[in-house]
Amino acid sequence: AIAKSRASLQSIASRPGVGAHPPLDGMAAAVGLWSLVHGFAVLLLDGRLEGALAALPGTTPDSLFDAMLSTLTLKEP
Repeated sequence: AIAKSRASLQSIASRPGVGAHPPLDGMAAAVGLWSLVHGFAVLLLDGRLEGALAALPGTTPDSLFDAMLSTLTLKEP
């Protein structure tokens, strides 16, 4: 599971236009995305997203995560 997740994140992070230093930029973007996913999972497991979810009735962890991802952009350095 870890290898598949890493491959998915690196695939997203290494798409054309991510940065001027592909090996470093790709890994940096993959680690950044991994950190984001990990942080969200920890917050969810620790019950720290309950207030955010309760503030918008009908919001699920999946819909909140999807909305969060839609606000992100990968920029060129």
